[in-house]
Amino acid sequence: MNATDVCLISGFPAGQPDVGAIWLSSNSGCDPDASAADIDLAFVTVDANTITIKPDERVAATGGNNFTSSSDYIWACLFNPVAGQLRVTIGDGGGVRGSVDVTGYGGASCGNSDYHATISG
Repeated sequence: MNATDVCLISGFPAGQPDVGAIWLSSNSGCDPDASAADIDLAFVTVDANTITIKPDERVAATGGNNFTSSSDYIWACLFNPVAGQLRVTIGDGGGVRGSVDVTGYGGASCGNSDYHATISG
């Protein structure tokens, strides 16, 4: 069990592919309409007010974490993160900043794709 959980939900990559749509969570229970099975999908470390999650490639094939890099419904590949990290820092005033840098695997016909984003709010 992870000490804390982090959920990044933007769009719906599996159902409505859009460039940048991503679900990247430390636990399957974070995802919308999740089942009761809370499965750890990533490794979490906490250092002061910075939280880092690294996808667990052993459970990547479950599709619990995924992203798209195309909005073409016919040719959009769903990539499951197998490497990289999501790092967020909680500021004293409650703001959040961080970054996402992951590599996902989309199967034999899609290969690998990288996802890079900055988080601020």
